[in-house]
Parts: sequence; C-alpha cells; structure tokens
Amino acid sequence: MKKKFIYAFFLFLTAGLLFSCMNDESQDTNLSTIEKSKDFNGKTFSRETAIREDFSKIKNSTKLISTIFLNLGVKEIIKTDSYYKLVTFKGFKTRGYSENMSDYEFEYKDNVLSLRDDGSFRIYESDGSFYIESPIAVLPIKDLDQKILNDNKNLQILLAFLNEITTNDIEKTDYDTYSRMATGIGCSLFNTEYAWGIGMTGSAAWANYNFNLSWDLSPNGSGDLIGCKPLGSAVLNHYGDFYYVLRPYCCN
Repeated sequence: MKKKFIYAFFLFLTAGLLFSCMNDESQDTNLSTIEKSKDFNGKTFSRETAIREDFSKIKNSTKLISTIFLNLGVKEIIKTDSYYKLVTFKGFKTRGYSENMSDYEFEYKDNVLSLRDDGSFRIYESDGSFYIESPIAVLPIKDLDQKILNDNKNLQILLAFLNEITTNDIEKTDYDTYSRMATGIGCSLFNTEYAWGIGMTGSAAWANYNFNLSWDLSPNGSGDLIGCKPLGSAVLNHYGDFYYVLRPYCCN
C-alpha cells in the first residue's frame, strides 16, 4: 500500500511539473506574440488576416506622371514584372539629402508594395483601408506617428510612390507638357529644386516639410539649399490619399 501511495504521489508530482512547463511555454509564446504585435507608438494591433486587394493602377510602363512626382524629378515609370523603376530628369531635397528618385526601385508583389532593397516597410490594402507592416507591427497608415515619418527617408519615398500608383491617369500629365508649363518661372527647370513634405493630413505634411527644410537650410544639417533663391511660397497640395507641401528653389 505504501509503495502504491509513493508511486501515485510521484505521478502527481511529474504531471504537475509537466503542466508547469507547458504553462510557462504558453506564457512565453503569448509574450512573444504581444511583443511582435506592438506598433511604433506602443499600441497593440492584431496582424491583418483579410484578403489583400490589388490597388495598383499602373499595370504597364507609363509616361503619365503626377505633378507631384514631376516636381520631384520623375518623368517616366518603367514596369518590369513586379518591379517599378523611375526615370528622372533631376533630383530633389529631403531631410538634408540630395535625392534622386532613380536611385529607388519598388516591388509590387502579391498586392504588397515595398522598396525592392529595403523590406522594412510593406504596404497593402484590405477592405478599403491601407495598412503598413514592419517586422514588429501592423497598423493603419492613418495612425502612423509623424515622428516615424520624419525620421525615415525611405518611408517618405515609399508613401509618395504609393500615392503615385493609386492615382488615376486622368490626374496626370507627361514630361513634355510639364516642361512647357514650367518655362518662365524665373529659373531653369533643371536648376529648380523642390523642398517637400508629406503627411496624411495638412498639418502633418507641414510638420514634415518644416523638419526636412530645417536640415536643408542649416549649416549643421546638409545646408543643401543655402544660397538657393526661393521661388514663391510653400504650397500645400492634397493629392490622392496624401497631403504635400512643396516650395521651389532656384539653385544656379
């Protein structure tokens, strides 16, 4: 009888240890899931599981470009398989850098948009809303924190291209027409540089513009626009799903 009691007690103890280990593993898994679902602001979102919709309106190479992209120096978009390459005629300024859109290539695969050489951010549409996915989070683009946008140049470029491929051709023009319209603004088209900002709201676009410009006009930043002459005032534009602030500078 005593042996049976000891044996039963041993089984009970073993089962308890196994349950404890399983419970610890479950807690670790839950913690891991929670950590991976935190967004950039410390909030928690579930990963989107709905069908990802096809949102690209650019199915082939095109010379029809939005005025925003033309101002940033783009004159043609070349599509090869799931990749988009931009052909440019000049560069632009952002966040203290002299940029050229031809340095960026975009991938649109399985209805998900990303930079070809930087998968840090992936964008997709589900149920009529756009979501942005990073290695640790998924959240609606409308909830993107402005500081994240200010601090990430590649994200600014990616969002600008998202707007380009979701806008109808009727709102676009070609480079030849644009260049004729730009003649007579007091500066060569090729010497006209644009400072810019982008945001989901007008105030967010102004904040991004002012942040970028603080680098371009500061000797402690890049100072790329020091000595350049502003051509008119900065203007807020609402184009597609985003707001832009642009101001041209003549940099002879």
